[in-house]
Amino acid sequence: MKRWVAAWLTAVAGSLVSMWTATAFCAEPFVEPEDVLREQDVRHGLAVVVGCGDGALAETLGKSFPGLLIHGLDADAAAVARGRTRILDGGRLYGRVSLEAWSHPRLPYASDMVSALVVHDSSSFDEEEMRRVVAPGGILCRKTTSGWTVWKKPVLGERVVASAGWYNWAAHRTWLYSRHLATGEIVWADSACSAAPT
Repeated sequence: MKRWVAAWLTAVAGSLVSMWTATAFCAEPFVEPEDVLREQDVRHGLAVVVGCGDGALAETLGKSFPGLLIHGLDADAAAVARGRTRILDGGRLYGRVSLEAWSHPRLPYASDMVSALVVHDSSSFDEEEMRRVVAPGGILCRKTTSGWTVWKKPVLGERVVASAGWYNWAAHRTWLYSRHLATGEIVWADSACSAAPT
């Protein structure tokens, strides 16, 4: 019983630290979104630029962060077409940086999928929807009148499953190596992921 109580207190403390960390980065606006990604050490995964226009910001991020896959979204189909042509003609970023005309009120991603959501224009999506797609440990970087602000999503691996009385360690599996466990798995069951909305 004592071990369970100690484990529960550790989990709660870890969650509080994660939540504090998640909000601590909101205080100081940044000049450019690249500064945010460098400060938060976002180097790999999927980065999405909402309100990408003709893709200039998506291109800049693609050049600055070669480990990121960049996907730009904008409701202006003509601007997206111009950006696609420019990226295709440029050659070097084609395939790693892509743009899409998107006017649906839901973002086209599964929950907890995006490493960095860079929001140049948030008028099309509500706060809950934008935070839904950000991966645990990922960031929501938003343009404001005073600069770029950032919100970091807490990692939920330390949550307690109340009904079972156990940690939800399996919710977000993370490891520091290219393979997981002695079996050498390259993927693992992640119970916190969900399919993209239809």
